[in-house]
Amino acid sequence: MLSVEKLDAGYGGSQILWSVDLSVSSGQVVCLMGRNGVGKTTLLKTIMGLLPARGGRVVLDGVDVTRWAPDRRARATFCAQRAPSCFLKKSTVRCQARAAAALS
Repeated sequence: MLSVEKLDAGYGGSQILWSVDLSVSSGQVVCLMGRNGVGKTTLLKTIMGLLPARGGRVVLDGVDVTRWAPDRRARATFCAQRAPSCFLKKSTVRCQARAAAALS
């Protein structure tokens, strides 16, 4: 299980994430959606360790990985998967089938 608890993150003097909570069970697929500039990429970068957390925790299977390097997190078997580009234009049955096949 991946758990994000009270996560804060940002760039320079700008705070982007404020006390974000998220839980993802093993085997669960989650889609993170929102308009431009609301912190989706910042959240993923912070979970993956590409951006340091300013506060809060990232917990994987009960272990706090907040301060782990990105390569160590990757070896712990969690990752982000971008949606196929067709999702950005329009979502068709073919596109959804390709996305589902990619997750198999």
